[in-house]
Amino acid sequence: MSDIIDEKTATKIVRETLSQNYLAINKTLIRNLGLSTAGYFSHLIDCENIYGNGFYQGRNTIGKYLGLSAHEQRKYEKILVSKGLLIIKREGLPYKNHYYIQNSQTLITKNIKELGI
Repeated sequence: MSDIIDEKTATKIVRETLSQNYLAINKTLIRNLGLSTAGYFSHLIDCENIYGNGFYQGRNTIGKYLGLSAHEQRKYEKILVSKGLLIIKREGLPYKNHYYIQNSQTLITKNIKELGI
């Protein structure tokens, strides 16, 4: 009986799975923001952990990671800004969106409902 996946491919899959090639979404965020918005916000929190607050990530890159169109990204950003969870500043020349997550440590350690979402 032949193997379905060769050893090289299996090793690659395991390395990618064990790296940060996954997205964890808080259930309370899902309940209060909806699955797609919560997933988008979780991605931004991951980016903040890597690049620091005030990070830049282009729409094409976000689209590649999450499979979201630019329109969907703007829609979720509008929700997050209206909830007071995200500030977007246009910086640099040409202008690029820099994302500032509000109280991300508080969001991680406290129940989201206590924040009035």
